[in-house]
Amino acid sequence: VALRLARLRRGVVVVQRDNHSGFYWVRESFTEDTGNAQKVEEAVLAFKSRFGIRRVYVDPLQGLGTSKLGWILASGSAGSRQQRINRVRSLLDNTSLKFDIDAPGVRELFDEAMDYHYIERESETAKDAVVARVDDDHVAAMEYAIEGLLDLDRGGLWTPPPPRTAMREAFGHY
Repeated sequence: VALRLARLRRGVVVVQRDNHSGFYWVRESFTEDTGNAQKVEEAVLAFKSRFGIRRVYVDPLQGLGTSKLGWILASGSAGSRQQRINRVRSLLDNTSLKFDIDAPGVRELFDEAMDYHYIERESETAKDAVVARVDDDHVAAMEYAIEGLLDLDRGGLWTPPPPRTAMREAFGHY
């Protein structure tokens, strides 16, 4: 489970790895739009019970529940957001990330992920492309969950799978 907590809109996403097939599955997603931290905690506890979740990853800028509930802060180091995006993109390219599209909240998360796109940013010294960050709380929470699972699966060291790009167009701009 992972959380992305904006000022009011809070996303909670369940991602699990199927040990038999090796696929990563987005199982359910929850959004709390009023900023009620208690409802977020209740959703996480329900997900932990229903899905047998043992680890919860939290947006490093928020820290909600890290000491009281034992949740784990995601990496907040420079470039970590782009690394999470690259990890998700790699799983999509390799058709290793699946969405349980009829589960609560997953269609909305999927649509949000398909809206991801890059914009060019230019300064006096550099020009680069960055992800346009608009209403991306669900996707960011999914990225935190995948980061945690991949790090756990690889003993803390992530190495990308071999590239396969044949399916890329099916997943939009992500």
